[in-house]
Amino acid sequence: MAEISGPLRLVNGFAATRGTVRDIAALAAEGESLGYESVWVAEVAGYDVVTLLTAIAAATSRARIATGIANIYLRDPLLMAMSANAINEYANGRLVLGLGTSTRVIVEEWHGLRWDRPLKRMAAYASILRRLLNGERVTSETDLYRLHDARLTVPAAGAVPLVFGALGPRMLALAGEIADGVLLNFPTVSYARQAATIVRDAAARAGRNPADVCIAAFLRTTVTDTPAAVLPRYQRELLSYMLAPVYQRVFIEDGYGDVVAQVRERWAARDHAGALAAIDARTVADHVVIGTREECLEAYAAYRAAGIDCPIVFPIPASEEPDAALASIYATLMALAPQSQG
Repeated sequence: MAEISGPLRLVNGFAATRGTVRDIAALAAEGESLGYESVWVAEVAGYDVVTLLTAIAAATSRARIATGIANIYLRDPLLMAMSANAINEYANGRLVLGLGTSTRVIVEEWHGLRWDRPLKRMAAYASILRRLLNGERVTSETDLYRLHDARLTVPAAGAVPLVFGALGPRMLALAGEIADGVLLNFPTVSYARQAATIVRDAAARAGRNPADVCIAAFLRTTVTDTPAAVLPRYQRELLSYMLAPVYQRVFIEDGYGDVVAQVRERWAARDHAGALAAIDARTVADHVVIGTREECLEAYAAYRAAGIDCPIVFPIPASEEPDAALASIYATLMALAPQSQG
């Protein structure tokens, strides 16, 4: 077992999220060949992250493979440990486990489970998970998790870095205190700077080296000479997040309260077109990366300067048609590939 140990140090990556399972695995292999050091998969209600990462592990040999993000309400700690241990063993120690508390809509309305105390649940979950992945027997009698003498019955495949998906200051601080990394989603440069400060300060207060907490961010990106042509796709992408209460707080605190208010008002009035139109070009440009290769690289440099250790290319295709969409994704990944930057 070639276990990867020490602090999590990632400097680049990409999200493989479009197409079939085979498409995603092939995209991961291509990204690895282009020099990307980490591949991330998301989970909402499409393909599950365990299946995707298993396929990606089989298609790659060097890149770290990561969940971005696995929902802790949907898998108890022992089940998560079983899955993570199996993937990590198969991938020769390359797994990075991104964990998140998701949203009330997904957990309660879609899955029929109770969404409560996300901060306390995350802290308890991470503690139990680490112990299980270390091969320990775990007993927990709290009201959050009740386990009695739980353990893996196969050899532990090695330590798995835990990355917390975080939005608000309390989860960001918790990540700084106990996680190996943090993953931001839809950040502006200003929000990235604030989030990085919160994480680093919390790590220092906890007696940790702040540099040992890897700060990563999903940056939705399209390399194109015609940015206006992809604006509607990004408006639709942002709309679903602006309608989610947990994200609304972040948008409002980051200075987009007027936009959120317009979106909510028009959506409630069933003016869906108006809600989309309320997400103006400036708001889109502040939250995503669109433009020529040089413009996109300049934007990524700004995020790094704001404290992001690992900008993750999250390619948004310029077309709806499946084949053209995959071609657009490949074009963005190739344009921004580490190998292409010398």
